[in-house]
Amino acid sequence: MTVEQLKAEAAKLPPGDRYALAEWIEENEDVRALRHRSLVQEIELGLEQADRGDLLEADEVFARLRALPELGR
Repeated sequence: MTVEQLKAEAAKLPPGDRYALAEWIEENEDVRALRHRSLVQEIELGLEQADRGDLLEADEVFARLRALPELGR
């Protein structure tokens, strides 16, 4: 089964079951390990950029943060 097929099947679940599935995914050690590796890679990339001097001005950083939908602004 593909990821797209899994998503389609999950969409058919009642909300409570979808929530339980999401919780299970969040707690899954394989998923946590993948997220951890991804975070470490992003941090390493940022450090490499900073070492090269590829930096943003503080005003630009805060403008980008304010524009993020998850911050609800």
